[in-house]
Amino acid sequence: SGVILGRSLLEGKFTLEEAIACWPSTSASKTGDK
Repeated sequence: SGVILGRSLLEGKFTLEEAIACWPSTSASKTGDK
């Protein structure tokens, strides 16, 4: 997921702030937490 977020940032699909906001939920999904 990190690579996908990085690519999206490079492609300008969303801002750094939005990426940071999405990061915790992405990590939580990996551990199975909701």
